[in-house]
Amino acid sequence: MKQTKKILCSVLLFFILFSCLLPTVAFADMGPKPRVHIIVENPPAEYYLDLLTQLDYRTITTKEPTKLAQWQQQQEALEFDDTILQQFYSLESEGWYPLHVQQEQFQRYMFAYSDFQGSLQDNGTIHHQLSMFGNEKIFRIILVTADGVTKISDEIKTTVIWPTITFDAETGEVKKTSDWFIYFMQFVITCTGTLILEGSLLILFRLLSRRNVKLFFAVNILTQIGLSLLVGVSMIQKGPLDAMIMMFHAEAVILTAETMIYRSCMDTGSIDRITVYGISANLISWIIGTYFLYDLFYFLAKFM
Repeated sequence: MKQTKKILCSVLLFFILFSCLLPTVAFADMGPKPRVHIIVENPPAEYYLDLLTQLDYRTITTKEPTKLAQWQQQQEALEFDDTILQQFYSLESEGWYPLHVQQEQFQRYMFAYSDFQGSLQDNGTIHHQLSMFGNEKIFRIILVTADGVTKISDEIKTTVIWPTITFDAETGEVKKTSDWFIYFMQFVITCTGTLILEGSLLILFRLLSRRNVKLFFAVNILTQIGLSLLVGVSMIQKGPLDAMIMMFHAEAVILTAETMIYRSCMDTGSIDRITVYGISANLISWIIGTYFLYDLFYFLAKFM
């Protein structure tokens, strides 16, 4: 019993110390940045594409006349003429403004990428990669041809960091994967992996019994639901770096809670063996989960 308490105290002390040190490490500009991948079907011969959002950059800068003058001069630096520029602002009266056209006009964001014309694919579609800045969770797609014909999509709502949207340039129809499907995939993958890993350790620690197996499944499914709500949602919405930080704190709580439940409720094996199992299973699961977190993110990104 004393040995068990020493193990528990050592593990908890490790988590507390690491948790205190973690905020001192700066990861401000690491990890995937928000972007939207647009696939244009039936594209015109020549066109320009942008996102419409409800942010007007001019309201931010008009308080300084020098910046307003600079903005007016930089309009001429855009690769399309005034007729096309006016089409991008055709919904200005309704509160919709072209995100990347404004960025090009202001020259404000160093790491923004504006892909107005995209790249032609072998299947005849054109792909665009456009950066977002976290707040553009509701936007529209606007496509303007070289002769000024404009196609505008309905509102698009997304919660994922890397959404992929298919836009039919002839009909204006938009198709995208449901965000809920991505969250469900994440839960199924992580829950299945955890059950296989920690279930194998349950066998190796010779803790099999009908009661223990039922307890094992109930506890792990519940904790995986909680972990998905915290870590999985954070990864899908903000990226793997945010999820990794969130995972550390969540896993510390889960390790402690699961170990205590196993100690109290398992009916096979000594208290020491159950304690070592609870700690070992959760530590290994946490380490492997952290190691493959980026791989999981990039796999899920294929379906976003």
